[in-house]
Amino acid sequence: MKLKMRWQYMLLTALVTFLGALFGLAGASAHAEPTAPDGGQRPASGNPMRVDDLLAAMHLTAQQTSSTQNTLDTERTAMRALEESVRAQRESIHAATRKKLAATLTPEQLTRFDAWRRDNRRPPPQGAMSAMGGARPQRPSEGSPRPPAQ
Repeated sequence: MKLKMRWQYMLLTALVTFLGALFGLAGASAHAEPTAPDGGQRPASGNPMRVDDLLAAMHLTAQQTSSTQNTLDTERTAMRALEESVRAQRESIHAATRKKLAATLTPEQLTRFDAWRRDNRRPPPQGAMSAMGGARPQRPSEGSPRPPAQ
């Protein structure tokens, strides 16, 4: 188990490093005058993080574009699988913790614990929700006052 987590950590570190380098290149070329593939003026994109804008900004050959796109698609698939694996492990740990607490706490205390956990959940990492296709859902307590502690 420890080896698997170490492997996941190393994979995640490598992917973050790769993305940092890739987007660093995009940031450097974003300061250059945008040009179309035919050499003409190209309007600046409103979203420099889009992959097609990145690929165009890097002035790649057709073969490089195809290879880079395939590499990024593979990375996206691997990252989604990693996120799903981590999510499943997190849920398993939460369920085991709740089961242990249920043996100690009263039903009312367990209900309060569940509410506390729900209201104090950390937001997902920046960009994680956009990768899943949406914005972070609003917590039930956001925008409304917290109930008084009992």
